Amino acid sequence: MPPPHDVDDHPGPSPWGGPVSLEALLDGIERASSDPLAQVTSAALAAQHLQALADRLLDHVVLRARDHGASWRDIGDRLGVSRQAAQQRFAHANIDPPRDTTLGFEQYTLEARNAVLAAHESALAHHHDRVTSKHLLLGLLDTGAAAALAAVGGDLALLRDVVRASLPGPVDAAPELVPYDEDATRALAAALERAGTRPVGTDAVLRELLRDDEVRGLLADAGLDVVQDPGASDR
Repeated sequence: MPPPHDVDDHPGPSPWGGPVSLEALLDGIERASSDPLAQVTSAALAAQHLQALADRLLDHVVLRARDHGASWRDIGDRLGVSRQAAQQRFAHANIDPPRDTTLGFEQYTLEARNAVLAAHESALAHHHDRVTSKHLLLGLLDTGAAAALAAVGGDLALLRDVVRASLPGPVDAAPELVPYDEDATRALAAALERAGTRPVGTDAVLRELLRDDEVRGLLADAGLDVVQDPGASDR
């Protein structure tokens, strides 16, 4: 296995087609908010997203190597770990949630993590330069976490259409890693703070989103009953 390259803050184009650099990440976070604490949370979310992508990449290629007949010993040798360690790490890679300890985001349940990541993917797919509360709401809807919205009743498919129709147009130069704006960052940080030591589920994220007048307006536009506390327990 070739030795890893030295870390470069300006590595140029990445193998997957977009520039990935510390400068670009910092620029996106600073443009999203001038609040230093909001920037800390945005950086933590960016780190979470990058770690999740890295985990998925490694899971994918390891499972593909297994499909092509590679043994756990072979894989462990390439990764510099024992056969047992490789097997324990990757044998259930398709179902194990990624782990992240940045700013307590390990408290997020798998559904809540997936919703946060789906919000980023939605912003990326629409060529937006910010992840907003609208993207987070879509993340809840698009990851099977719609049970968190069950308390408001109504047509969730219609709500999805209403939210998508309210999104802004694409920007000319969307970043590869889209920063979370102040409202989205505030909602995620508040959900974590209010949870204390308890897991942060999709209900907790939704409760914070419902404090956003724009989100409440979208639910009302879709004919849903807006409640401040959708559900008594986090999922």
